Amino acid sequence: MTTASALGIVLAYQDAWTGQDIVAAARYLADDFDYQGPLQRHTSAAAFIPVLTRFAHMISPGWKKIAALDGNEECLIMYDLYLRSGATVRSADLFTVNAGRIRSEKLIFDTYPLRATFADRTRPPAAEGDALAVARAYHQAWRDSEFDVADALLAEDLEIDVPINHYATKHEFLAATRLTREMTTAVLTDAEFGNAGQALLIYDMTLPFGDIRIAEQFAVNDGRITGIRHIHDTAAVRAAGLERPPDQ
Repeated sequence: MTTASALGIVLAYQDAWTGQDIVAAARYLADDFDYQGPLQRHTSAAAFIPVLTRFAHMISPGWKKIAALDGNEECLIMYDLYLRSGATVRSADLFTVNAGRIRSEKLIFDTYPLRATFADRTRPPAAEGDALAVARAYHQAWRDSEFDVADALLAEDLEIDVPINHYATKHEFLAATRLTREMTTAVLTDAEFGNAGQALLIYDMTLPFGDIRIAEQFAVNDGRITGIRHIHDTAAVRAAGLERPPDQ
């Protein structure tokens, strides 16, 4: 079996995240991925994924490669990105790759085009559609059973408001989400809406006891989901014996 080169892995990663496929991009990152950029430093994929999700929404889809050089476990790419404002961001990116995963990234770019768009000079403000980008990435992650990515997009103090069962922590909620995914044979999105701080998805799920339509509202802050609220019919869920006793 042919092993992909460091450059091949990085180019695939670059295509994924600039195409706003965050779940696919996350598959290329090592758990202890180390990111060093002009504005931020992150030492795990879990910490970096919300940042990547948000930035991917700030650019027009795609990227333009200028140069690419491959070493043994390192590669360097130079490229242009295009902000939705129309500004070009030219970047140089040094990656290390081992065992098919990206271990580190050192990014160099001129921060001025970004800084010119926000006042506090440290991070961009929430933009129209930010929340929807995060909600889409989370929704795709659990549909694809990529629960590490889903976890990274949920705030530790996640507030959960659902019409059946109670989840005190995001980890309890994710465990229930994992079980639901194992039972689900199809998911069809009917509608999606979003602005800077909240998003709403309406989707149909096919479960062993039939189809269920769910309205899911997300509150989003700084690239992470801070609140989830569900509205759906619980009659079939209760009839299937999936209601937990109040003390569980």
